[in-house]
Amino acid sequence: MKAALLLGALTVAAGASMALAGRDETVKRVVVDGHQIRFCARGVCRGPEWWARQSARNDQRARWAEQREWLLTLQVERLRRRLTVRRLQARQPSPITLTGWRAKQIQAAETIARESSGDPWPNCPDPHDGSGASWDDTVACENGGDWNDSPGYFRCGLQFEPMWERRFGRLCP
Repeated sequence: MKAALLLGALTVAAGASMALAGRDETVKRVVVDGHQIRFCARGVCRGPEWWARQSARNDQRARWAEQREWLLTLQVERLRRRLTVRRLQARQPSPITLTGWRAKQIQAAETIARESSGDPWPNCPDPHDGSGASWDDTVACENGGDWNDSPGYFRCGLQFEPMWERRFGRLCP
């Protein structure tokens, strides 16, 4: 009988040790007074009912901590989104639209064609080579019809050399 009671006490003691593991407390000794089992930690002895309540409180505290952590994570994400939106709103939109970039490139191309002695776009039709082509035809030939920047050395839809941007300023987005 005493062996079964002691085994039960040790089993409960292990549970009590686990109940306070979050606070780094362990049951120091198990006192068996007749049929009443008491667990002592830090010089205070408590019954198994108190340890069970304490374990439930620790579980609740752990759930609250998880909820607080989740809520803080959610608030941080909301703040990041707000800051991103504010940064995007603070950026000044480009005053030149795609049609503005197109017009700027055509103006630079007209100047280059007038000043050059030969055909500045010898591999593609352009308005200055006598073929009757438009600048859109030249861009279709040079950059696949895209007036925006292209990867590589030459820039923009009309494939300007970088030195022309030094002269005319930025010619494409």
